[in-house]
Order: sequence, then C-alpha cells, then structure tokens
Amino acid sequence: MKRHILYCIFPGLMAFLPIGQKENNRPWLHPEFALSHSQFAFHLMNAVLAEDTTSNNKLISPLSLYFSLSMLYNGAGHATRDSIAEALHTGDMAIPNLNSFCKETIQQMPLLDNTVRINSANSIWYNRRKLTLSPTYESIVGNFFYTQPQPLNFGTRDAAQHINQWIDQNTHHMIPSVIDRSSPRDGMYLVNAFYFKGDWSVPFPAEHSDKKDFYVHPDEAPKKVGYMNRTGVIRTFSDTAFTMVEMPCGDGGNYSLFALLPENASTAATGLALSLSPDRLKDAMDKMTPQMIALSVPCWENTYSINDLHPVLGRLGMGNAFNSNGEADFSNMYSTGARKAYISQFKHTTCIRVNENGMEAASAAGGMENMRPGVTHRPGQPRIICFDHPFLYVLMEKQRNLLLLMGVVNDPSLKASTGTPAPSPKPKPAAKRRWWRKK
Repeated sequence: MKRHILYCIFPGLMAFLPIGQKENNRPWLHPEFALSHSQFAFHLMNAVLAEDTTSNNKLISPLSLYFSLSMLYNGAGHATRDSIAEALHTGDMAIPNLNSFCKETIQQMPLLDNTVRINSANSIWYNRRKLTLSPTYESIVGNFFYTQPQPLNFGTRDAAQHINQWIDQNTHHMIPSVIDRSSPRDGMYLVNAFYFKGDWSVPFPAEHSDKKDFYVHPDEAPKKVGYMNRTGVIRTFSDTAFTMVEMPCGDGGNYSLFALLPENASTAATGLALSLSPDRLKDAMDKMTPQMIALSVPCWENTYSINDLHPVLGRLGMGNAFNSNGEADFSNMYSTGARKAYISQFKHTTCIRVNENGMEAASAAGGMENMRPGVTHRPGQPRIICFDHPFLYVLMEKQRNLLLLMGVVNDPSLKASTGTPAPSPKPKPAAKRRWWRKK
C-alpha cells in the first residue's frame, strides 16, 4: 500500500553584520519553556556530534528545530506524540501552554532589540491530491506559529520551486534552495526558516585585523587564517576546562555570542561540547566578570547541512515517527490520509558569517602572532585570549535563556560541511503511550 511522506526541512541563517535601532522589551515569565528548550538543545547537539564524528565544523539552530517539532507535536497522536514530547523535554507542560510560549517567543524576539534583525518563519505545504488537512490543525499552526498551510501538486516542476523560493526569501537569499524535486507520493513539507543579522556592540576595527596561526590539530602544522582583534573590557569566565568570552550583539542587552575555548589546546572542542549541560553553561555565565582583555577571534563562515536528521532524532526517542509500517501516527494533522503519513526525511541547513563588521572597536595588543597557549596573562598587561584552536560557540537570547544557535569551529578556513552520519545504534524505544491526556 502506498504511503504518504511527510518531509521536514529546517533551513536557517545566522549572519553577524551591521544594522539598525532599539525598542523596549517585556519580561519573560515562563522558565519551564526555557528549561524544555535548553534540554532539547543540548541533547540535540550531543546527538549530532555522536552521528557526525568527522572533524568538520558543526552548526545547528536548536530554536528553529524546536518550533518545527512543536508543530509536528500538535499533529501527532498517541505514541508518536509522546515520543515527540520526550524529544522536546516538555515534561508536564501542556500543549496549549507550549503553543502559547512558542507564539510569544516568535512575536517578541524581533522586538527585543531593533538594532538586530531576527525572524522565525514557518510554512506548511501539503499534497492536495492525497491529503486533507484538519481544520483544527490549520487553526493551531495559524494562530500560534503564524503559518497558513498551502496546497501544492507534488511531483510537478513548480512544487519544489515554490518551496525553495519561500526559503530563499525568508533567509534573505543566503539559502537559495534546499530540495531538488518533489514526488507525487510526498504528503507534506514542513519548513522553518530562521534568520539573524546584527552588529557587535563593540566592533573589532578592520585596521587591527591580521593573519595568525590556527592549530586545527596538535599534530598538524597550523593554518594561517584571518583574525579580528581588539583590546577592552570584556566579560569572561575561566576554569580548568575552558575559557568563555561574551560578544554582545546590537544594544548588548539581549543577544550575545558566547565563545568557549578549551583550556588545553589538545582537547577537542566536540569533547567540550559533550561535557556541557544547561546547568554548567548557566553557571559559567553567572560567574562571568568584566576584565581587560586583548581578544583575538578568527573570522569564519560556514554552511552546515544535515540531509537526514532521522538518526539524530532517533537518538532522542522519535524513531517511530519515521516508520512506514503504520507505527507513525499523525492523525491530528489530517482529516483524510492520516493513516498513511510518516516522516521520510528531515533536512537541516544553517549558515553563519562572523567578521569584523559584526563586532566592535578597540585596539588589539601587539605581539600575538603565534601566542601559545590560547590564554595568557602578564602582570600589568591585558589578559591575552586568542582563539587559536578548535572552539565551541552559542548564540543566546539572554532574556529567555534561549539557544538560537550552537556550533563548533574545528577549522575556520572551511566554508561548508555536511553531516556524515556514522552507523547508528538502535534508536531509543518510543515513549510509552500515556493513558491520560493533557488538557
């Protein structure tokens, strides 16, 4: 029996470049949403690193995926719904509350700081020949996720073009296309496009940029890459495992990039990422103090694509949503055709550009060409922090403690990379069906 396929595609873009003005924000009163999201983000990153064991650069947008999985959550039923709840770490959070939190986040993020440009856009495209969408589901995704599902004739030349044009527009032409073609058997494409663009609160002057060594691996010759440099008061934290600096964006109050450098140059950045937890990261952020720093950070630009997130989400307990044997249940999504629907493929593409235009000004201390190790301090002089070996970074929306982006820079000279899944262990068993329902 033919079965309909539900595609989920999550392109995202992060670019640090200059832009415009400011607006007041509102308090955030929902810590359970932030906790759910942060737990999901760290488990997601760990699963990506477990699946892609290559030494390429890694980059994911946890918030983009969280919104998209939340839309799937609303359309799923029984064990499939429970497995998505497990992946999202919703705990006792009722679905109406989750939807309200997502809506409030989508609404408020662009208003927190008008000196940055940020938006999260969702779209749903379904096969008009095979499926009829549930009016209730249409109402939910329209009211809470700001998307109006669109019917398409999948399998025609125009179907993929329509979806790619939407992706291109909502990533400001940085990701022009994600899908090559559609099939008449496809049931639905669910797409989230996340875009961030902002300048650094204190930029790095271009005249202080230079070339320095970056030690991709302790046993290999270093690579010369472009660095941006500045000296000034910078919030930082250090312990025996890593040094972390904060690089605020916009007005500096809401969005910051936190870069984490392993103290030992021979320690892999992926190892540091796997050792982190939401609590440990928050503790480090709470302990950050302003210090006079001579900071050097490489410029980097990277596109990271995962063509199939099935193994990753299988590690989070969502394996049954991909089963074509009838185990997948999206009965709350469709009026007809629901028994034939399953997720056949997840795609996730994210881009980032970091350069001098995205950071701010101060003079760089001289004599840092080949400083080793990455962090040194001489009495009476600014502390030198040079990100000269692989490091981890996270982009935070600080008011809600939301992780917009998580990445690993193993080689700043690499422009693009693709997740190469290793042989996967058996996915975690699907969550047991609950015999009660949250209202």
